[in-house]
Amino acid sequence: MELSIETPTTPSYYTSGKTDLYALFIEHFGLSEWQQHAEMEAIQYLWRCRSKGNYIEDIRKAKVILDRILTEHANTTNKES
Repeated sequence: MELSIETPTTPSYYTSGKTDLYALFIEHFGLSEWQQHAEMEAIQYLWRCRSKGNYIEDIRKAKVILDRILTEHANTTNKES
């Protein structure tokens, strides 16, 4: 997956060559390990969003992570069928 638009949730330093950082993590650690880490990351953003002063940005970051988990889950489910 190549990211083309830079936003607070997809900064340019998250991409490297032809793939994004999440894809590299999944490839290196496996989907299950990545998923557990990603879930904790999303919870962290939600837990601290009110106290950091970036409420909307942190909610968006959590949503990006949760959307990616759902996408990876759907991709895995489609490959198994």
